[in-house]
Amino acid sequence: MRLGSFIIALTLIISFTVMMSDSSGEVPDTFEVLGIPLDGKLINPLNASVVIDDRSEDNLMISWHLDGGKVAEGEHIQRYIYPGTHNLTITIEDEEGGSISRSFLLDPVPPPGWGEEPDNERNMTIFWIIFGAGGLVFAGVAAWIWIKKDDDRGTG
Repeated sequence: MRLGSFIIALTLIISFTVMMSDSSGEVPDTFEVLGIPLDGKLINPLNASVVIDDRSEDNLMISWHLDGGKVAEGEHIQRYIYPGTHNLTITIEDEEGGSISRSFLLDPVPPPGWGEEPDNERNMTIFWIIFGAGGLVFAGVAAWIWIKKDDDRGTG
């Protein structure tokens, strides 16, 4: 009776192991990235997400690499990228070491109005109102102190 129980238990363990290895899943064959235009020209900040249709395994690790360095993990990224050409690579890995990657060449542009030429005439007006008036007050106070000091010396 004990040998029969041992064989049944061993059969259950082997069946369970086979079922577990069959259902462990793999990295998906493909994935979709939302928020990155095909031409790579995006308006900052980068706001993108990974969509995986066939999610046979919940333990997938998603990493975002910008110019070779890891900048984020998870299904979503929101990050400011300085203007210029950059390489963004998204990698999805499973627990067994399988992986799939997709790369994008990005050419981000600043948000509208950022970096435009300032209104120099208005800025100069503000500068002279603040510092011009302050300069006149300072010069007047300095002259008054100097004259007052000379008056104190002459009467003493």
